[in-house]
Amino acid sequence: KKDAERVIDSCSSLTDIFISSDSDDIQLQTEYQTDLSSLDKEKYSSGVIISCINHGDISAETNVGGIAGNIACEVDIDVEDKLKLPAYMLQKARYVVFSVVSECTSTSDIHAKKDCAGGVIGNSDFGIVANCESSGSVYGGDHCGGVSGNSLGIISDSYSRCLLYGDKYVGGIAGEGGDITGCRSYSYVKSEKEYCGSIAGKANGNVKDCVFVENDVGGIDGISYAGSAEPISYNEMIQLSDVPEWFKKITVTFVAEGKTVAVKDVEFGGSIEELPKIERKGTLYWKWNDFDNSHIYYSQTVEGEYKEPKTTISTNEEIPLFLAEGNFYDGQELKVVSETEDISVEGEKGTLVGMYTLRINDADSILKIRMKMAEKGNLYMYSNGKWSGLDYKKDGSYIVFDMENGGKIAFFKKYNAADIPIWAMITGAISVAAICTAVIIMKKHGKKKRIASTKG
Repeated sequence: KKDAERVIDSCSSLTDIFISSDSDDIQLQTEYQTDLSSLDKEKYSSGVIISCINHGDISAETNVGGIAGNIACEVDIDVEDKLKLPAYMLQKARYVVFSVVSECTSTSDIHAKKDCAGGVIGNSDFGIVANCESSGSVYGGDHCGGVSGNSLGIISDSYSRCLLYGDKYVGGIAGEGGDITGCRSYSYVKSEKEYCGSIAGKANGNVKDCVFVENDVGGIDGISYAGSAEPISYNEMIQLSDVPEWFKKITVTFVAEGKTVAVKDVEFGGSIEELPKIERKGTLYWKWNDFDNSHIYYSQTVEGEYKEPKTTISTNEEIPLFLAEGNFYDGQELKVVSETEDISVEGEKGTLVGMYTLRINDADSILKIRMKMAEKGNLYMYSNGKWSGLDYKKDGSYIVFDMENGGKIAFFKKYNAADIPIWAMITGAISVAAICTAVIIMKKHGKKKRIASTKG
């Protein structure tokens, strides 16, 4: 397969050389082509796609569109049009083409693993796309567009409200386009490479009467043009007479296990603070798929799935200081605050090692906690205004105990002679020896006095 791809790439390079040749003997088919697509489509029974709607996500290698993948002269040995063979097979040939995609709508997400992804058409070598509408997301490599990824034909009076992820040639209406007229866009382009625009990444034909909602990306290749690819505000956009109703509002639809559970209307660039809640199934809980719910610029459908709860959560150290055991759900965290106040516990003679407050949001009132503690000592919990002893079990380098959620604990290390510094032990021993010596001398000195007194 890789060898075949290398052969195709080599042939494609030769094709580019032939196309760029200045020889008069090489004529492109467009010199003899007659495109009737802009004429009355009712006169023709073939070459027309009209009033079609797509709501399904689409994924493919290349030339991927919500309504049609590729509008071109197709050759069986090169169905992806990698070699551009029609450019040579039709040289000096006189022919007529008619291709119309009209009044079609796609609300799906488009995924192209390689190039040419469009909300309506992936790639079109000729023809016209008119009065079409596209919303959703478009993902691909080069040539990503809200209406067409790559277009050599005409795009007119079409509307795009898409989020676009691509490399080069990324545009709100066309990644790379020919003639583009009367189109409306407030797509968002996610690309930092060349040829990106809110109307077109690159335009090879005439662009006129196109407007887009003002953002950080200009109309054509980053530059805006009055009367051609012009920025306007969102309020100005929705007040235009030709803008469809769906273009004026943004909806986020939440679907759980194939059923719509909520539809939320959102302002342009608005947010959804609270997601719909789905009942648990036993210990299983519902998790919505990740999406940017703080800045919403286009309509979308959000789905999710049931997940198993976590059985352990911990603090963030490399070797956690605290762990909690139980059933924990998305968004729950173990928060630990180290306390510094001075305390005294009646009857306790040990040294305070640490004092902490532990809390898990939306959890049970009693927590099962593991605390990393290799020392031997006594554990206390503060409750009802006083400190009281708390039983624990030793498990390796951790102690295990139950405590109140949000409660405060303190651990005191037991007094141990081994903890006395060696210098203190030596000093103490010397002091004791000195005292004993002094006592002995004093006793001897007293005895001599008594003997002397007797002799006297």
